Amino acid sequence: MLQEVIRHPDFVERAHRLSTKVLPPGARPRPLLVKFLSSRDRDEILRRARKKEKLDYKGTPVMLFPDYARKTQKDRSRFIELKKELCMKGVQYLMIFPAKLSVEWKGKTCFFYTPEEVKEWMGKNVP
Repeated sequence: MLQEVIRHPDFVERAHRLSTKVLPPGARPRPLLVKFLSSRDRDEILRRARKKEKLDYKGTPVMLFPDYARKTQKDRSRFIELKKELCMKGVQYLMIFPAKLSVEWKGKTCFFYTPEEVKEWMGKNVP
């Protein structure tokens, strides 16, 4: 439940929904933007949400995503296809802020700053 993740509403400075048009029944819910009073609270809530795996509010699934600057989003999005490949091959990975990919493989951790580095490493190490 969402209440288990966000235990204290005092963490929130303000919150509002996007888009004012009425959506048809069954459409995805509108995004909700939340500004937390401190980054420590935000990070704690995101950490709890990851541990919980599935969140819902009154039966409706809830997904939490951090908001990044446009450049950071663009840099991180370059890794999307490679992350899908890594996932399909059972390789554990983690995105580190701002846009560094950490890969756990055979007891070692490797860090990559560009998708080209990941492709080269995958060609040599991942069957």
